[in-house]
Amino acid sequence: MRFLTGIEVVDRHGGVYPGLVYVLEAPGAGGREFAYSMLHRNRERERLVISITATEEDVRREVQLMYPEIGQSVLEGVRIVSLAELYFQDSIIPMKWVSGKASAESLRRRDDILSGLIKTFDSLEDGSVVVLDSVTDLVRLSGRRLEWEDIVDLLNGLRKLGLRKDCVILALLTSSVLDPGRENELLSSSDGIAVFEWVEEKGSLSRWMHFRKLLGIMPMLEREKVSRLQIRTDPRVGFAVTTYERVI
Repeated sequence: MRFLTGIEVVDRHGGVYPGLVYVLEAPGAGGREFAYSMLHRNRERERLVISITATEEDVRREVQLMYPEIGQSVLEGVRIVSLAELYFQDSIIPMKWVSGKASAESLRRRDDILSGLIKTFDSLEDGSVVVLDSVTDLVRLSGRRLEWEDIVDLLNGLRKLGLRKDCVILALLTSSVLDPGRENELLSSSDGIAVFEWVEEKGSLSRWMHFRKLLGIMPMLEREKVSRLQIRTDPRVGFAVTTYERVI
């Protein structure tokens, strides 16, 4: 079981293997676009978006604005699960801001966020493509409603589930939110790490990506001397690579 990425040099070698792939992104640098583009490129699979803080309406609006000409088709057939009510139920945020429901009505279900995640992943079909949006939201709960060790254990468990069910789980994480030690603790248990960053060149900013880890594919990239890729978002085709940087 392999999954297409839209990156020719990766897909030519069969695509990404199942497992947990972290999408480590500087804000706006293209990681989110990459993740949603993978949903679109693997339309024959079961596809799922699990949003920690956004409602289903928020997700659909974001993707439509992300890809003005293909936004509706990107999410066609995609199951969207929002855990926003569980995330905000014990916060200072009025529940009607989140879901439009009165707090008393919304809080009848008293699951916690971990229980909600586990229930959702338990229903995962074999061979699915999952976007987990986002690990950044989960780690914000560390020390308040979740222990750090529980977050680490959960993500390690998701990796095992992905491997057992031949699924790829794209876990979005904003770079520089965690201190380096904790960030590396999370990233160390993964099957891939795709890094998206802004680079200033000749007075202008451009978006680049590279893989710090990609099991089964990294040796191929190193053999072809591909070090990083310049990317853009096309409103008609979505995520696209414009330039390969190779090490001579």
